[in-house]
Amino acid sequence: MIFLKDVETARVGSGKNFLMKSSRIPLMLVTGKGFNNDWDVLCNITQATAQRKAFVYYIINNLNMNYYIDLFSPETAKAFENSNKNVSGFRISRKTYVNNQKIGPGDKFICYVTRIRRFVGVLEVKSRPYQDNTPLFTKENDPFILRFKVEPMVWLPLEKVIPIHDDLIWNNLSFTKGLSKDSNKWTYMVFSSPRL
Repeated sequence: MIFLKDVETARVGSGKNFLMKSSRIPLMLVTGKGFNNDWDVLCNITQATAQRKAFVYYIINNLNMNYYIDLFSPETAKAFENSNKNVSGFRISRKTYVNNQKIGPGDKFICYVTRIRRFVGVLEVKSRPYQDNTPLFTKENDPFILRFKVEPMVWLPLEKVIPIHDDLIWNNLSFTKGLSKDSNKWTYMVFSSPRL
């Protein structure tokens, strides 16, 4: 496995230096998954495309850890994007689930934007859950007061988010692979969050 922190500047097929700004994001380069060698992924693609590919391969190849869906609306995704990106919040009604799952440091939140049905990022959990009523995601009466300190491993701008129907996602995600793309049988997984 190659990590982006180890490949901050890589030579691409065109001979130009390619700077990866994101750090500590595993760039999954798996022979037999459509790439001839490790550098094929980096050749002749933009930084945004590389980040999208890293995000997709990260999800597909790291399912042996504790991953939870973290739902955002387009509005809360924008609020998170405009924040310090160090806190993610859930409704207090999810407290029992969070405690039963023992969500804590090292776990990952796979961030999904409702309504537009797209993945926007991966957050690493850095704390145990805590309650804080300070408005973060709405201007007042913020309902997402069950919070975790987080660190973004990947966070894409809303215009670059990845559709769940993208072939690479759809055909590898445990709750969508094998389903036709017009199926709604997967939507239970994005009904509430966090969800294992």
